[in-house]
Amino acid sequence: MKFSANFIPYLTFKVALLPTATAFVEPEVETQSIVSQASFVDTASLPSADTAFFSPQDNSVPNSFAEDLSVVEQRLGLEPGATKVDGRSGKMVNLSLKKPILPGDGVGNHLLWSVGPPAANEDSGGHNGAPLDREEWSRLGVEAVKNWMIDHQTDLQIDAVNEVFPSENSFSRNLREGDRMTYIPPPSETIRTAVHGDDGDMIQISMQRTFKGVKVVDSRATATIKRGNLVNIGLETWGDIDESFNVQPRLTADSANRALAIHTGLVLTDEITCKPERQIITTGEGEARSSRRTLKGKVKFGTGYGHRLVWKVCPKFVGQNVEMMEGIVDAMTGQVLSFQDTVDYFQATGDVYPFSNDGIGEEGKSQQDWPMPFMEVGNTITDTGGNFNIPGAQTAKLTGPYVEMRDICGWGLISGNRQYGIAELTQSNGIDWGGSGGQDCTTPGYGHSPANTHSSRSGFYELNKIIEIARSRLPTNTWLQGKLTSWMNIDSSCNAYWNGQVNFYRSSSSPPPLLPHHV
Repeated sequence: MKFSANFIPYLTFKVALLPTATAFVEPEVETQSIVSQASFVDTASLPSADTAFFSPQDNSVPNSFAEDLSVVEQRLGLEPGATKVDGRSGKMVNLSLKKPILPGDGVGNHLLWSVGPPAANEDSGGHNGAPLDREEWSRLGVEAVKNWMIDHQTDLQIDAVNEVFPSENSFSRNLREGDRMTYIPPPSETIRTAVHGDDGDMIQISMQRTFKGVKVVDSRATATIKRGNLVNIGLETWGDIDESFNVQPRLTADSANRALAIHTGLVLTDEITCKPERQIITTGEGEARSSRRTLKGKVKFGTGYGHRLVWKVCPKFVGQNVEMMEGIVDAMTGQVLSFQDTVDYFQATGDVYPFSNDGIGEEGKSQQDWPMPFMEVGNTITDTGGNFNIPGAQTAKLTGPYVEMRDICGWGLISGNRQYGIAELTQSNGIDWGGSGGQDCTTPGYGHSPANTHSSRSGFYELNKIIEIARSRLPTNTWLQGKLTSWMNIDSSCNAYWNGQVNFYRSSSSPPPLLPHHV
């Protein structure tokens, strides 16, 4: 089918002159491909646990627990009655301490790295036995926290030996028959640290919880050391797991992949984007917190968390593009619990006039942070929602496979007797073309050359969306697969014309809604 020469301008006018009664909505961020359109979470089978933190005086905290907690607070030097309790787990969630565990100048800290003068060949730098680098501070901080947590695991009501700092020896004593362990995660995989200051001023530690060597998702312990003093211990979603809990899956990882394929109707390839992993997920039935500081419904103090053994698998499917799809499948039953894209997309946005710039109603005003579809960013192209997935500093241009904006307000490029520019912008972790008041050659003040105008941004957005609609109706039309050149801010005051390219002039007395050039 052959289109008349007025095809693009005609569609443009139809969009630009939408009646003001039309519902005005934000543009949706589209999915990446047919594969990500199958994303879902079975919230009925995979309920997330809401926060249920209480004070010892609240109604849901049993008197016996409050009494025991008072003894622990006194023993650990905590402020009486100030410790928060997780109603679902029945455990303390945050301890504010001031316990010296490493030498430092914290309150009441009298610990020393060494006694007596340093040996001449050991401490010529004057460190007096203190760590010389952040790696050593990290190692000593973890060791000190480990010793403290194991010494106080009864107070914390956790199994720190087996679930925070596991070892081959600890598992050999505690695994029940049939729980064959094939892998004990080393501390490098379960413990992360951040050391602030070369002198170890503050050390933050995050410790992933495991059960019989299997990661317990969303459950961890945290610790903070400040000037040698342990000042904080935290526990997140630390519900009890019965020793009879079986960590040996009935299904293989391949079976989990096939379950995903059957559930989604997608076709598996031989590729994967992550290593299959057994996990224990934490669930929470019912709503826990009420306005009366009590647990609600079926949630009982100390028994509000549930656990399921699952496979986390990341098979690749036919038609998959940039997505990294992650499936969570019950390792015992094969039930598919979730299927989601795990890529954190950056987005290219800018302020545009998607309908009109007449100032009447929301659709007549400049809209902030609208996605820039099918735009060149580094060595990739954004999708229809302006998403891309390459990190770091990237250079974007108002050009792409379907539209190129040539703005006479810009400079640096020449075509015939026209000098023009293509807006260019380099930013990190996303692209924001911004916006500003004014019209014609007014810009936000950044972007290569003065080509980052209202006209170029609005035209790039609207032309791309119109062509996308046309491609969806005529997917085999080769003309729609080509690049349309759009000239913006021609220095005259006609309105627009078509000559194989689209040409738009600067502001005039013509009707404002004309795309896109009375902006």
